[in-house]
Amino acid sequence: MTVTTINETDRRGFLLKMTAAGAAATAVASIPGRLPAVGETKSHDQAVQMKSRPDVIVYQRRGYQLKRQGTYPAWPWVTRAGDGRLVCVFREGTRHNVNPAPRPPEVLMWTESSDEGRSWTPARVMIDPDGTAERNPNVASLPDGSLMVAYNVHTPDLSYRAAMAVFSRDGGASWTAPVVVREGGGTRAAAIGLASGDILLPIYTHEAGDVSPGNCVAMRSSDMGKTWEAHPLPNPDNLPGDEWSIAEVEPGRVVGIIHFRGQEDGRYFKTESGDGGRSWEVPVKTNVSQPDPAIWPGRNGGPPQLDMHGKTPVLTYPDHRLLSVSMITTTDPEFLNWDVAGQVNCYRYPEEISDGGYPCSVAIGEHRRLVIDYEIRAGNTVDGMWIAGYFVDLPSGWV
Repeated sequence: MTVTTINETDRRGFLLKMTAAGAAATAVASIPGRLPAVGETKSHDQAVQMKSRPDVIVYQRRGYQLKRQGTYPAWPWVTRAGDGRLVCVFREGTRHNVNPAPRPPEVLMWTESSDEGRSWTPARVMIDPDGTAERNPNVASLPDGSLMVAYNVHTPDLSYRAAMAVFSRDGGASWTAPVVVREGGGTRAAAIGLASGDILLPIYTHEAGDVSPGNCVAMRSSDMGKTWEAHPLPNPDNLPGDEWSIAEVEPGRVVGIIHFRGQEDGRYFKTESGDGGRSWEVPVKTNVSQPDPAIWPGRNGGPPQLDMHGKTPVLTYPDHRLLSVSMITTTDPEFLNWDVAGQVNCYRYPEEISDGGYPCSVAIGEHRRLVIDYEIRAGNTVDGMWIAGYFVDLPSGWV
């Protein structure tokens, strides 16, 4: 997760080219929903209305708390627990990359909502860091009613890192001892419980001392997370595998959407497994594209989240890294061609945002989803370092 510094002047210039004059100063602005997919064009006249302020602040530090306890909440994940609550995990630290010396702890935080995301409990530390840094958490609600939080840890000198998991069978009140899922692993998207009873977790791998991403690996457990077996994705072109997300679209058939870095057209890739995650097809490009070299050189957008809204596949993703977030669906049984023209434009980031673009959404009723994201303002000002929530209404034709 190495960050390239953004030139704020360049960013503002790009934003002005993308928006109507003066739109960036208003609460709701007209900007294009996304860059066109390959072979597609989209004119400025097709601009759409998008939110630019959160509907709810899930978490925010203020004043003395901010200075003493952390300034950089990031990488949230949200899901619905078996009892109907919404539960959210995220990391609290002092910057995007590894905390500098003396390396204050990076900790995992937990908050929950009993009113469909309109209000959230005060966040609490859920795992004692014990000398390591905890990052990139996610939370899954498993078929047996338990909760699983996966995350990655590393030592201050980066000599050791691992993907980890903990489980709760009392709704998040207590957690099991951490289990090593894979040494050298990095996490982003949550695990899923398969129809077979297995648990499948998408990770990517690192070499010791290296902060750059490696290859994508599906980790599978057949004993409720006690032990794990690795199933690497084929990667004949040696692409730089990164964060990816999975969904079981029918029993035994798992589809994955992958964010490969370094792609000039910035497109997501699709892979799938027909045997519950044991073997995988070679990843191929979809038509979903989000290149932004002027905003984030070399970054090519951010990671996607694939989820099933009932029987409808929904991809939530930063269609312009640090500019806007959208949702999209598909009727293609191969999950390669998505309805780019019919995408839902969720929100745009305020102009002064310097980091964000890791959205995750959850169903709120039949025609609505709640997107959770983090937003960091340039200069780390107190008023803009938060975990934010945006309610998004889905088109009636989606469900």
